[in-house]
Amino acid sequence: MSDQRLLIIIPCYKEAANLISTLPRICRYLTRHGINCDVLIVEGEKVDGTAAIVKQNQKQYKFLKLIQTHKGKGHQVKIGLEFGNYRQYLFMDADLATPLKYIPQFIVEAAKTDNLGLISGVRIRRQGNLLRKTVSTVLNILLRWGLGLKQTDTQCGFKLISRELRDIVVQKQLTQNWVFDVEYFMAAHQNDLTVINVPIPDWKNDYTSATLNTVPKFMKSSLSSGFELTAIICRAWSGWYKVN
Repeated sequence: MSDQRLLIIIPCYKEAANLISTLPRICRYLTRHGINCDVLIVEGEKVDGTAAIVKQNQKQYKFLKLIQTHKGKGHQVKIGLEFGNYRQYLFMDADLATPLKYIPQFIVEAAKTDNLGLISGVRIRRQGNLLRKTVSTVLNILLRWGLGLKQTDTQCGFKLISRELRDIVVQKQLTQNWVFDVEYFMAAHQNDLTVINVPIPDWKNDYTSATLNTVPKFMKSSLSSGFELTAIICRAWSGWYKVN
């Protein structure tokens, strides 16, 4: 495993319906554009045919890897960051909410940036119902007030992380679920690493098939995320994310 390569991490939970079509598309795109990388599927639970789909595609694409775990998205991404020593780590959603064309764009941006921490997609048009938009707005206000970050979007599931930041967050990340991304921004901020925001005007998502597509599920997740964000704020105030 070369430390000169990119690792693309795709966290998955009940994503077989998406992966059956998107995984071959991802692999063909990377091959056609000569992107030197490995692709790691991190399955959160063995609840559908995700593993079988990955293993079928591995016959043609040797850069495709699979790990299975049993915790939330934050844990899945952290497991991916711990997978090996790469120059850069990019995580993305299995449904291709952010189009594949942004992969080479992020790689080019990273190559010309000194002291890079992370490059983050920023959704221009937020989709979803009023409840989702309201909760997202409240969490964003808490984030800006509690942490002093000026990020307009911390939760876009498309980010490239430098090895320098990766070495920090594998030690410091404690959040297992939805708002884990905030810890990456805080680690970059407290260690003076550069954060670049890239607008994603063509981001899209099918909320009818989302894991949290009902009000009770979404409210439960939002409450949990509120507690997690409060914990992150307290850790940030204590200087937890600063590496001495």
